[in-house]
Amino acid sequence: RVRRALTTETLVRASFAAFSAAVILAGLSVYTVTTMAALLIAGASWVLALSTFNATVQLSAPRWVVGRALALYQMATFGGMALGSWVWGYIALHFGTDRALYCAGAVLLVGAALGLRYA
Repeated sequence: RVRRALTTETLVRASFAAFSAAVILAGLSVYTVTTMAALLIAGASWVLALSTFNATVQLSAPRWVVGRALALYQMATFGGMALGSWVWGYIALHFGTDRALYCAGAVLLVGAALGLRYA
């Protein structure tokens, strides 16, 4: 239903915004239940965005090169996750987990804004 109601760009932007709100809430939260709810929203947003990217790559690449396109997409995605994990881990180690989550939320909001600007 969500995919029929929203364009791909709007869906990804909404996922970025929801993920941003969720990680900021997780950084602010002092209650386990609130943190768990925020992480549930963050995880759902992550899966929705990544599955949308995956489907877009599969549908936009010519049939003869889909395998290579998916391989490059997966390499970039998981390389980005590894690099991001290192960056946010470094920030959390030196500045605190809450600040790392606030920074991650801000970066996600910038990503959503860039989607508005360059859509």
